[in-house]
Amino acid sequence: RRPNVYDVLLSWPQTRDRVRVSLDGKVLFTANTSEILNHTLNNLSGGAKLNLLIEILSKDEEDVLTSESRDLEVPQDYVFPDEFILSYDMKIHNNRVFMNNSVIITQEFNLEIKTKELIVLNDSTMQGFANSKAQPGKTGRSGGLINIEAEYAEGKLMFNLNSEAGGDALKGYYVHRLSGGKEKQDIYLATCP
Repeated sequence: RRPNVYDVLLSWPQTRDRVRVSLDGKVLFTANTSEILNHTLNNLSGGAKLNLLIEILSKDEEDVLTSESRDLEVPQDYVFPDEFILSYDMKIHNNRVFMNNSVIITQEFNLEIKTKELIVLNDSTMQGFANSKAQPGKTGRSGGLINIEAEYAEGKLMFNLNSEAGGDALKGYYVHRLSGGKEKQDIYLATCP
C-alpha cells in the first residue's frame, strides 16, 4: 500500500460489440466486449481529476451505440508527517489516513480521525506531550482526547496518553518575625500565584 496511489476498475456488459475507453481525450484501448469485460486503471495519483469516456461501438467501429462519460476525482489521502504537533482541535475525515514512523503530539488539543482505512506503514505513536513542563507554579495540561473511527486498520500504532508535567514550585522567602519586641522563629513563606 502506498499513499495517494489508486487503482480504478472499469467494467461493461458483455455484448457482441466493441468497447473503446478514453481517458482525458486519449484512447486507451479498443476491444471486443465478448472477450474483455473490464479493465483496471493502475497507479492513479490521489487528488487527480480525470475525464473517463466508455463507448460501446458497432462491430465495424463506425457507429457509437452508447456512451458514458464521467468526471473522476481520485481521492486524496491524508498523510501524517514524521512529526505532527497539534496547535488546535483537529478533525480528519478522509477515505484513507496514512502514518509512517509518525509521532503525533496532541498537547492539550483534541484529535478526531474518521476514515474507511487507517494504514500505519511503520510503527507510529500518538502522545499527549513530549518532555513538556508547565511554567513554575502552574499545573500541567491534560493531553487532550483522541477519537479514531476506522472501518479497517492495519499496522502498529502506540499510544502514550501522558499529560504535561506540573511546573516547579514558586520561589519562597524567609520572614524574620518579631512579636511584642521579642524575636520569634523565622518562617518560610511560599509565593502563591
